[in-house]
Amino acid sequence: MTSHADSNLSDPEFLSPEEFAQFSGLSVPTIHRYLKSGRLPYIQPGGFRCRILIPQNALNSSGKIPSENSPSVPPRAKKPQVKTSGPEPAWKKKHKIRKSKK
Repeated sequence: MTSHADSNLSDPEFLSPEEFAQFSGLSVPTIHRYLKSGRLPYIQPGGFRCRILIPQNALNSSGKIPSENSPSVPPRAKKPQVKTSGPEPAWKKKHKIRKSKK
């Protein structure tokens, strides 16, 4: 006799992180970051350290995952370099471009 939890494991409405990555176009590490941060819903029927299952409808969730139609995120602005106190390291002195005096 199979329990209700066992029937969920064989349902095609749940995907492994690897399968979800193939369908979404995201990388597996990105999927794991999204799972850890809570951006993707998931279940673990076996408990902690067991198989992770992601609902297939999470692909179409309310804008949590970037899609092809969504506008791209602008690149981050460069942070200004801050001069630290103390002497310059020796390696930096060797590679410094010196202006010639004419």
